[in-house]
Amino acid sequence: MDRWAPAWTQSFLLLNYGEIYSMMTTRGDMIRGYPATLAGIRTLPAIGTKPYVRMRTIVVEFQPLGLYAILGERIKDTVDGSLDGAQVFPGIEELIPHMENRSFTEKCSELDSFFTGLLGNRKPLQHPGLENALEVLQKPAKQRSIESILDSAGLSSRHFRRIFKQMIGVSPKLYSRILRMERVLQEFHQNPDLDYLERVHGFYDQSHFIREFKRFTNVTPRRLLRAFQNANVRKVHSNLEKADPHD
Repeated sequence: MDRWAPAWTQSFLLLNYGEIYSMMTTRGDMIRGYPATLAGIRTLPAIGTKPYVRMRTIVVEFQPLGLYAILGERIKDTVDGSLDGAQVFPGIEELIPHMENRSFTEKCSELDSFFTGLLGNRKPLQHPGLENALEVLQKPAKQRSIESILDSAGLSSRHFRRIFKQMIGVSPKLYSRILRMERVLQEFHQNPDLDYLERVHGFYDQSHFIREFKRFTNVTPRRLLRAFQNANVRKVHSNLEKADPHD
């Protein structure tokens, strides 16, 4: 949990006890906000529909197959989109107004009790092939193609790729591209060095890197690096509280 946002390959339940906000993708699609918002994988840049929003949000992160276990094929509606979490988790909205004045530990405890009561009898969804693929894709690919990575893991069949997209929401190739950009942004945040542009990490060349960067962020690498040289910009998420993943 030490990563810096964004986590575009993850799915979340956002419990908003501050202002409700919506976003618009660069394609023009609206990602609507709800008091309890289910949000999935992001493949496109998106910006808020309001210039300023006072966000007060509790974020519940799902395991890679967790949201599919709950939504089934409706998971596709959360890719560059959202669903009303109150329709999926009955009673969740009633918890939200009471969260603001509680300690972080109390918030976690109440949510744990809520989800245990709602989902405690469900068996975790397991798919060894998918779990293997997700583990393989987490590793930096350097210049190897996604096809060669999946081939080496014995995961290249058309049927497998169909199952991957059905249960994760995007193709293995797109998932890998998003993961790679997350790693780049993590490095930018940790070390905002303009000389980074002289290094190519898993891209064919610098022009390929810049195209991919703009595709997922809507800005150039140099522009973001210059912004990250400002310590106040890098601290934008420093006020987040984190649950202990072992609890």
